[in-house]
Amino acid sequence: MPVSAISFYKGGTVEDVTPLASRMKAVLRKYGIDYQLSRLQTGQNVGEWLVVVRYADWTAFARAQDGFGDDPDHRQVITEISRHVTLMRRELAVDLDL
Repeated sequence: MPVSAISFYKGGTVEDVTPLASRMKAVLRKYGIDYQLSRLQTGQNVGEWLVVVRYADWTAFARAQDGFGDDPDHRQVITEISRHVTLMRRELAVDLDL
């Protein structure tokens, strides 16, 4: 079953964040991971970022986590992103097979 890492970030402008998100998406695609970036438009968190990173299953999740530590592109884009936004929370969800 697919595993999703759902993260909420605060800060950063569209002009700052979207190019970095595009770079992150390219890095994650090397691992076969899907990446989605959204900007919240309603509710108490208007203007904050929602990021969904979807892994095929727990094995793919573990393989990616192991690979990230040795991936200079991943480290670099994470460092740059952290200069613009602050992680507020992250949750892991397992998709149910309906």
